Amino acid sequence: MNMKRSIGVFLVLLLLPSLAFAEGWEDKVDFSGSLSSDMRYIIENNRGEIDGQGYEFQLNRNELKLRLEVFPVENVRGVAETLLRFDGYNNANDLPALTERSKIDPYEVQLNEAFLHLRYEYAEVRLGRFAVNWGTADQFNPTDVVSPRDLSDTLEYTTKVPNQMIEAKFFPTDFFNFTVIWVPIFKPSQLPASAVLGFAPGRNPRTGEVVSFPAPPLKDFSEIKELQDMALGMGITLDETAVNTVYPKNNLRNSQAAAKLQFQFDDIDFSFSYYYGRFSFPQALNAYAYLNANGGVNYDVEIMYPRIHMAGFDMSYPLTWLFDIGFRAEAALYFPEEVTFGVLVDPALEDVQITSHNVSGDPFVKATVGLDYTFTSWFYVNTMYVRGFIDEFDDLSGLHNYTVANVDFKFFEDELQIKLAGVLNVDDLSATLFPQVTWIVVPSVELIAGTLIFLGETVPDEPLDFAAKSKFGQKATGRSIAFLKAKLTF
Repeated sequence: MNMKRSIGVFLVLLLLPSLAFAEGWEDKVDFSGSLSSDMRYIIENNRGEIDGQGYEFQLNRNELKLRLEVFPVENVRGVAETLLRFDGYNNANDLPALTERSKIDPYEVQLNEAFLHLRYEYAEVRLGRFAVNWGTADQFNPTDVVSPRDLSDTLEYTTKVPNQMIEAKFFPTDFFNFTVIWVPIFKPSQLPASAVLGFAPGRNPRTGEVVSFPAPPLKDFSEIKELQDMALGMGITLDETAVNTVYPKNNLRNSQAAAKLQFQFDDIDFSFSYYYGRFSFPQALNAYAYLNANGGVNYDVEIMYPRIHMAGFDMSYPLTWLFDIGFRAEAALYFPEEVTFGVLVDPALEDVQITSHNVSGDPFVKATVGLDYTFTSWFYVNTMYVRGFIDEFDDLSGLHNYTVANVDFKFFEDELQIKLAGVLNVDDLSATLFPQVTWIVVPSVELIAGTLIFLGETVPDEPLDFAAKSKFGQKATGRSIAFLKAKLTF
């Protein structure tokens, strides 16, 4: 969608409620939204592309989100949600760009939802642009693979990338329902800006000389290590790095399908699910290093999205016989496509060709088990064990084990809320800490302040060992920040 068309969609959403009210549709229109201002500051100095790129503003963003729901007749609903975002930075890098307002004050428009919802006595259908949420666990849902993730914002990691699809849900009985989904075109997850650091060689910002190489998914990296030592000794200049994506063709064979059977008996809620499609996070496929005409080195990487079958199970059950503790469990059995990674180095440098199975093709399991308990009206605890993070596939890095904890305190009739959250990788002892304070100034107006901190080794003892990368320590994960956000909801 080009920018003019995006702005047009946004203006239509802004004007529709007033037009509907003018026609006497007051009881057929629901209009809501939010206005927010978000500032973030980098509080470390060693997790950028090179050391010393910290202690500066990372974000200075303002957003206006609008949501419109229209009910023209009984059992029919139309939904549209759009987002207008101003980044707050100047992207005018030359004199001609200073004549363009879109460069001096860049903005973007997103259409998050646009679908038609039809309801019948024993069925409902959604057609259009939306996202699907599956699973009963809190945030870490191994069965939730239909809609790709939007990880462009590290604070909003539960957000999804919407896609065009058809969802049909059937209700033959009160305790059982059945859902089928068809997604014609594959769409990948949106990665954070820091993700490129997982593929790009490090270089001296002044001379351009290569100072390090990214860890390739190889079982034996001894030959690559010899090549790295040689390259560093020669002072080779890195001129260009490219990451090329191999997408599946947009045909019926590559469309995605999913189904879910959900049951409820008394307080027990459980479901069985199935998905056929592709894993929405990329896997490394090939790497090429070659001399260019200037005598420097270009480094190209290819990534792809492996095909998967997923069979899942999830359940939630309040343990009424044990202080009413909430119990949630979720597991997904993946049947992945085999992925072979290859390295090819220009013979002019050193004739090296290596291949290794990045993904073996063997089935593997991702799982989450959690307990939550409300001690009083102002104290809540949620703990989980997670096998396999959101973006983890059973490649040469393997599936890692995590403990997740979240503690909420509420004071002064919920006007002051304190959240202490964190994730610990049990295997490499890297971690992320996420404390924040929310003040409800008046109803619908809130101020939020906090930090997001990543802990762990930035570079492993053996930099070329792909499996030794620290989950939260590696630079590709992102920056540690402090943030302040104001939000008005209407």
